[in-house]
Amino acid sequence: MTAADLIRRLGLLILVAVLFAAVVWTGAWRHLNLGELEAHRRDLLGLVHDQLALCLIGFVLAYVVVGATGLPGPLIMTLAGGILFGPWIGSMAVLSGATMGSVVLFLACRSAFGDLIRRRAGPRLAAVEAMISDRIFEHVLILRLLPVFPLGLISIGAGLIGAPLGVFAAATCLGMIPSTLIYTSIGSGLNRVLDQGGRLTPRILADPQILLPLAGLGLLACLPLAVRAWRGRTAKASKP
Repeated sequence: MTAADLIRRLGLLILVAVLFAAVVWTGAWRHLNLGELEAHRRDLLGLVHDQLALCLIGFVLAYVVVGATGLPGPLIMTLAGGILFGPWIGSMAVLSGATMGSVVLFLACRSAFGDLIRRRAGPRLAAVEAMISDRIFEHVLILRLLPVFPLGLISIGAGLIGAPLGVFAAATCLGMIPSTLIYTSIGSGLNRVLDQGGRLTPRILADPQILLPLAGLGLLACLPLAVRAWRGRTAKASKP
């Protein structure tokens, strides 16, 4: 294998590893929590007021790093997008950063490990790929609609099975739209709560009024797969 082949295969993975190491070494990951967001909210809002475009670019790039490294901070970042930029601009910034970060991690795993795993797994992985190849968009869309699945884990899994880039990126972006709009709207509303002396607590995020609509979206997304499976069983049962 030539040096060019190694760079093409491992370049993105090395970049992701360097980003992850930098975030851990600098301790930046410790700021991805509700307490830090509440403590620095006023300063950040003032910065956004003075330098909106620069702050948007910085926010999107920060979300790309979070998405590409698989750090446990997407929810906090999404709330921060709503708090700082409002539900609409915040949602567009979140979707841009989250999609790009997911694509970077997806490509890093696909280029570095996809072929190796495919050779080692042999016919078993080939059978799984054949089973889901025509429904990758639906599977990724469902997983993205359910925010209980880690952002990075879905990207890694899709990269390892060699999902098409365009299909993965489209399903990722579309699947994250509902939960992104919900959580940026919550973040925007939290400004009023905090201005009135309220506090940011995890209980806000676990409110049934938030989780139930998200669960409903996930169940709704599963309906096409359920209908397809039912039709398949019906067709097999009807054969003589």
